[in-house]
Amino acid sequence: MKSKGWLLLLFLCCWGHSRVSAQVSASDWTPPLELFETTGRASEPELVVDAAGVVHIFWAYGSPANEADGALQAIYYTRQQQTAAAADTAASADSIWSEPVDVLVSPDGRGARMPAVALDERGYLHLAWSGGDSIYYSRAYAPEAMTPQAWSEPIAFTLYVAAFEPAIVAAGNHLYLLWTEAGNGLVLARSTDGGRRWNSPQTIFAAPGAQELARWGRLAVDDAGRLHVTLSLARSSDGARSGARSGAAARRDPIYLYYLRSEDGGDTWTDPWLITPEPNFGEATVVAWGANDIHLLWNGRAGTHGRYHRASSDGGQTWGQIETVVPPGAPLGLGGLTGFPAVVADAQGNLHLVSTGDPQNYYTHWRSGLWTQPVVISVGLDGLGVTGESRNMEMPSLALGLGNQLHAVFHDGQERIWYTSRLLPDLPAVPWQPLPTITPTVVHQPAASPLPLATATSTPAFSLAAPPSPPSPYLALLLGLFSAAALLSLIVFIRTRIS
Repeated sequence: MKSKGWLLLLFLCCWGHSRVSAQVSASDWTPPLELFETTGRASEPELVVDAAGVVHIFWAYGSPANEADGALQAIYYTRQQQTAAAADTAASADSIWSEPVDVLVSPDGRGARMPAVALDERGYLHLAWSGGDSIYYSRAYAPEAMTPQAWSEPIAFTLYVAAFEPAIVAAGNHLYLLWTEAGNGLVLARSTDGGRRWNSPQTIFAAPGAQELARWGRLAVDDAGRLHVTLSLARSSDGARSGARSGAAARRDPIYLYYLRSEDGGDTWTDPWLITPEPNFGEATVVAWGANDIHLLWNGRAGTHGRYHRASSDGGQTWGQIETVVPPGAPLGLGGLTGFPAVVADAQGNLHLVSTGDPQNYYTHWRSGLWTQPVVISVGLDGLGVTGESRNMEMPSLALGLGNQLHAVFHDGQERIWYTSRLLPDLPAVPWQPLPTITPTVVHQPAASPLPLATATSTPAFSLAAPPSPPSPYLALLLGLFSAAALLSLIVFIRTRIS
């Protein structure tokens, strides 16, 4: 019995060493930089990094006057232009940040929330967002993104139905746009020409019942071209739609996490697979590395807590056991549904994760099948929001730039936007390549009429090409009067000839 105790102690020491040996400290991250502050609402930031090492950050902003009803909200944008001296560092002090500017609004004064952004290999930024009863899309060439006129006219994928929580992914010249549609389910639209034309939206996970809502969809594309989707199915037991519930009632509703996969670019899908049998989790996301390594990560709800991981090495056909990334009882394990785990894979297949633990943001990474102990990377400015009402630093977003630079952004009490970064010294840097200076052709399509309902067809249903303008009703009236007069004159002429 005594020898078994020593063996257990030896095992624990070796296990602890395996998790700590690759440990990083908070000092490896730059001091958090405040990019934006308001007494209104600044939330849901998203970022990407282009081939030149330029960091592009978007978020939703509403002024204090419109914070309650969400009207007249806009998508704000700033970017970090690295100097040549800073190309091999992650020091924000050596970079120049642009003045935040509103670049996109929803048509007809609708709200603009939940931005999702993707960057394609040609250097185009693709942005999708929720207007409440619509999902909108626009694109711009990255070097011109500071100019609102460079963005294409927003097009609507849905009209007059609750649609929210978009996710967008670029894979080569293909784009995949996913969103939640109330009374329908999880919906996917695809483009094969960089966003100029789109297919008819397709429901890939149906949830039309009054007591269920398929939400929080996330999408990844592996190097074999397979599509991987995660989602949450929220159910209520009293007949109320889950998405319309709030407070204690919503917290009691079970949430089931599902995964599904397409082997043919989105035409057909596997049966949904339950990620975890217990309905106490949410905000599942998916990351693909190479052709076969797929990772699922998700959050525990309030009362469950913790962060979790599950991996597949055969393209999503079979899955390993559930791993606990951050235990619920750990000092940083008290976070609930505070935003998807922000995860990226580096060139070696290692995972890097940023998440929130009541209320600090922390970082951990996965290497050789082990997660390091998380370290706090931001505790906020003074522990309180601008108004003193909130101090939760939520909704993190993470991106890898130039091969070895991690960039993170998150909001603080929905009043401030924060940024921090870190250099990964054990990874090789990718030489930065300035994007060419071009004048992209911007085409527009105003969302003036309802679009086709979601179907499974891949036939293009609409495009960004401008439709012909309808004739003026006054012009039509004049033409009608002219035609009538001409006809009357012809009748009089014929009668005169006959007589």
